[in-house]
Amino acid sequence: MARISRLEEENKALQTSLENSQAEIEDLRDIFGNVNLKQEAANTACERYERELKKLHRRLVKLECHSRRGNMKFCRIKEHDNETNSDTELAMRIQVHEAKDHSSRRRKHLFPQNSQNYVAPFTIKWAKS
Repeated sequence: MARISRLEEENKALQTSLENSQAEIEDLRDIFGNVNLKQEAANTACERYERELKKLHRRLVKLECHSRRGNMKFCRIKEHDNETNSDTELAMRIQVHEAKDHSSRRRKHLFPQNSQNYVAPFTIKWAKS
């Protein structure tokens, strides 16, 4: 009888353990379901942010290209460290002035009939976007 009583207690303990395990499994399923819902929402938001980022990147490139359309690139003019916009403008004015002086002297010698074909000692190129 003691043995049957011990087996019944052991069976009852195993039954209780099984019920607790099943309850924990159900709790984990609920948690897993909630995590999946949150993950789907996060994925949707991430996809939306990626689309918005691509859209903003295209707009940025378009604006940069538009702002560079009028830019010119000056060649054969040395740059200096810590140069300001006014320094650059002054250097360009000096170069243009020297080019005008140089061209007026050389124009007659190089192109006596057509002085419009003279090439300045520096070149101006349109900057590439």
